[in-house]
Amino acid sequence: MSVSIRRSLRGVGTRAGTPLEDLGVVPDEIHRMTRRDVLEGNEDLIAHAAQPLARSLPYRLRVEFGERGETNIDLTLTTANLATVDVYVDGHPSCSAPVADGETALSIDVPGGGESRLEFKGFDADGTLRAARMDRV
Repeated sequence: MSVSIRRSLRGVGTRAGTPLEDLGVVPDEIHRMTRRDVLEGNEDLIAHAAQPLARSLPYRLRVEFGERGETNIDLTLTTANLATVDVYVDGHPSCSAPVADGETALSIDVPGGGESRLEFKGFDADGTLRAARMDRV
C-alpha cells in the first residue's frame, strides 16, 4: 500500500500561503438552497455565484517557454491587470519585472543540467498578490 499526500495552499488574497488542510475555507458568500436549485439544476446558486465574479477584475498570468540555454531560459509572459511579476527559480528570487497588459519578454538565469522549478507571482498596482503559478522546466 502506498499513500500520496499533496499539501494545498491558498494562492492569492490576504491569506496566501496558508494551508487549506485542517483549516478549511471561510466563505465570503453564503447561499441558501432554493426550490429552483433542487428542481432546476442549481439555477439560483449559479446566478448567486456569478454576481461577485461579474464585479471582480479579471487577472491573467500566462507563461510560454522559449529556448533554454545552458544557463538561461526565454519566457513570454501574457498578463492582464497586473503591474509586476516576480520570478523564483528553485525557491530563490530571480527577478521582478514590471508588466503591462499584453506580452512581456524575459530571459532568466536557471541552473544548467537539470529540471528547475519556476514560480511566478503577479501583483497589482497596490502590491497585492493577484495571480500565481508554478512550472517545471
